[in-house]
Amino acid sequence: MGSTSTLACYESFSKKNNLPVNVEDIEGTDARLLWFGKKRTDRVIYFIHGGGFNLPLQDFHVDYLKYVLDDLARKDVPVGIAILNYTLLPNNPFPTVLTEAVSGLQLLLKQGVQPQNLYLAGDSAGGNLIFQLFSHILHPLPNVPVLNLNGRLRGAYLMSPWISISGEGGNQSAHDKTDVISAGSLQELSKYLLKDVPPEQICYLEALKASESWFNGLDQIVEKVIITCGDAECMFEEITAFEKKLSRHLKATKLLVLKNGVHIEPCVDFYLKEEPNKATIEVMEWFAQGYKAQ
Repeated sequence: MGSTSTLACYESFSKKNNLPVNVEDIEGTDARLLWFGKKRTDRVIYFIHGGGFNLPLQDFHVDYLKYVLDDLARKDVPVGIAILNYTLLPNNPFPTVLTEAVSGLQLLLKQGVQPQNLYLAGDSAGGNLIFQLFSHILHPLPNVPVLNLNGRLRGAYLMSPWISISGEGGNQSAHDKTDVISAGSLQELSKYLLKDVPPEQICYLEALKASESWFNGLDQIVEKVIITCGDAECMFEEITAFEKKLSRHLKATKLLVLKNGVHIEPCVDFYLKEEPNKATIEVMEWFAQGYKAQ
């Protein structure tokens, strides 16, 4: 791991793998869209990387995305992947990154990407940001640009989403000895993330704390959601509780649990140079079937 910046990681991987480098500034922000592989707008995955809002894109992210790019091409549904190069903590508190994610999505729509041809995907903090986006669409924040989709997104993939930043709703320390992250490190990050966030806005960052009615209308925003997690990861209890909550508002919600799986297991597999696990393979079928159903 250890990339110096998201842009450096992207440029280095692209050049080593003979992929085009295509960087687009997102107007009004310090963020960018990084097109991974050939830019195309007929089928797009908008990818938001994890790292606790504190770490940049890593090599295992782009290794995973290269697999996604190649596998969907083999399935005759080639896609464009747009990576959100967002700003990091501690200098960019909430809702800075939400504003960047909204503006990045607006740019894609402005370029002609149709919601029904667009998937959102993110690991860990990236999954959190996806639900910040959904919460903002349902309950617009006054200091964040309004986002009008004018249609339903094809779907969203959440890989081990960091859905409870405070850790409430689970027992993170129970999996300290089996996971690749620790409850203590999550708690340290949570102090920066939740600092100075008004109580009435906490549920944008902590979807698990949202009221039962908070996600009413979610099925009008996104067609389907798939979540992967491992039963040996610190966030396991929060993720499974969130899936139950989410499925009451969106019937097309699916949870895949990997036995002995750790945090962001699909990416860890690529870091360890292992074969894609069965959940990763199933998610690829999920992506492909959605595009083929158009």
